[in-house]
Amino acid sequence: TIITSIGMNTWEFLVWATRFNNGRQIIVLPITDKEDEDQLISELTHDYELDRELTGFMFFKVAKKGHRGKSAWSERDRTVVSLANHIYPVSLRTNGNLEKLILENPAKVTRATLDYNVNYDPAGHRPGCAIDLEKINPILRDESWNYLTHYTRTAYRSWPGENSAAYYHALFCAESSYPRSALDTLRRIVEMKKLWASYYHIRGGYKVVSFTAQPPLEALKLLRWRPRYVRWNFEPYAVAIHKDYAMNMGVRPVIYALPDDFHKLKDEDKPFYQNPGERGTDWRPEKEWRYHGNFSFEDIPADKIKVLVKSEQDNLTCEYPCIPITELG
Repeated sequence: TIITSIGMNTWEFLVWATRFNNGRQIIVLPITDKEDEDQLISELTHDYELDRELTGFMFFKVAKKGHRGKSAWSERDRTVVSLANHIYPVSLRTNGNLEKLILENPAKVTRATLDYNVNYDPAGHRPGCAIDLEKINPILRDESWNYLTHYTRTAYRSWPGENSAAYYHALFCAESSYPRSALDTLRRIVEMKKLWASYYHIRGGYKVVSFTAQPPLEALKLLRWRPRYVRWNFEPYAVAIHKDYAMNMGVRPVIYALPDDFHKLKDEDKPFYQNPGERGTDWRPEKEWRYHGNFSFEDIPADKIKVLVKSEQDNLTCEYPCIPITELG
């Protein structure tokens, strides 16, 4: 029986791999007093397509649901190590919590289990997406840009509408490239003619789709690597909707206001609230617009939509005009 967990890609891949190979597993999970065990089990069973006859669950208490991240990791690790008869280290951070726990349990690690160990890489991988603004396609230098643009980025979890079983199976089957790159994400958007809403960093938890009114040249000046999140804020792959059509469908500019003003807004305006920035950060240059809910563009004429890719080397065939952001040099 394999002891697994969720909350990190490395743990979750084990959940999928054990199920894929029809193995037995016990999934160690954090839970709050307000959550229902049966509901969590049902959700995970669907998400990973688990066989309940081969799967057990062990819960441990956490104070808040939002604390399922790093604050719950140490308790999870202690529980897993205590349950396990044999530990197979794969990639351990020096002086990290798992390494310390393993050193405290030497009898559970044998020479055979160390065969799977690889060197830990603290640097991580930063996908290249920086843009040379001197090589921007002349087509995109037009200051009369009359489109609202939704930029996408690499997905490090399952796509909206995709369960975790499908995501980890795609990773397992990938041969030479990561199957959820920004280009892959854009290809899915174009094929399904749909932008999925997210409540990530949205006050009040409203699900929205974000656009920018900035023309590409100005928008790309805002491209930044976010060390805290280990990703770019966006990547040079996008769908641009003609502004008139977007507005007719309900896309509107955000309301930049101070946090205390949020509760003064009408309910229909709250999904469009955006803090202008704090601690030296100013979000207003993004010129953000939003749509409340999922945004389908299947009824918008093809000539009113543009698809942007990083360069001509990106292979994306679709019914919409596809414009490389940079010229080949």
